[in-house]
Amino acid sequence: MTDGRIVVDGRPVEFEAGDSIAIAVVRAGEVPGRGGALCLAGDCGNCLATVDGVAYVRTCQVAARPGTVIERHPAVGKPPLPTVDLRDLARVPAAVEISVNRLRTDVAIIGGGRSGSAAAREAEAAGRDVFVLDGRDGNEVAGLKSPLAMAPLGTYTGWNVTKAGPFKGQLCGDVPTGGFIPFAKTKAERTASGDPRLSLEERYRTHDGYVKAVTTAANSLVQDGLLLRHDADTMIAQAEKSDILN
Repeated sequence: MTDGRIVVDGRPVEFEAGDSIAIAVVRAGEVPGRGGALCLAGDCGNCLATVDGVAYVRTCQVAARPGTVIERHPAVGKPPLPTVDLRDLARVPAAVEISVNRLRTDVAIIGGGRSGSAAAREAEAAGRDVFVLDGRDGNEVAGLKSPLAMAPLGTYTGWNVTKAGPFKGQLCGDVPTGGFIPFAKTKAERTASGDPRLSLEERYRTHDGYVKAVTTAANSLVQDGLLLRHDADTMIAQAEKSDILN
């Protein structure tokens, strides 16, 4: 049963629930980009297309939604980019103003372990203003973060290891593959396993606490123009329906 239609190069293409744009196009017997479809994991550029006026979109990473307009990039040359204002080419394009949190400090310490904590205490004792960047969870502590990183359920890595076979235990090297190491559910569980990372229970206390953390993260990104309202609502609904701390 189809869930709706997208428009590909001016023609309607049906899609099923859960399809990405790339999968919907492949399901129709075609390819999303001029180079075919290769990884369908966001690692290659074979499925790039213009989606709702935005060029160079990895269509395998975008959910198919009714009415989405896709234009495949030309076989030769580059896709046309939109012109903001033909009357004044020097004019700064209109954009959403993104608030920036600037922090000035005398000493920035990377890591809050024993040596980092000792250095922080020493600098503070000397009257210096100190800021500690601590990634003890193994997640990024700087830059733009998604709600997954702002309300994490575990450690998200940019690497993974081979599970079985002759290369068991070695890093996956052919295709960049991320990994996920979940947090323990309770303090008792993490203490028993020797996990130094706080448990879900210690972070969010209850299921409602987790949903609140996701909601706060998603809404802040929407306010800053970094996340679409539709995507934020989807993430919040997924958190509400999850079994986290239930």
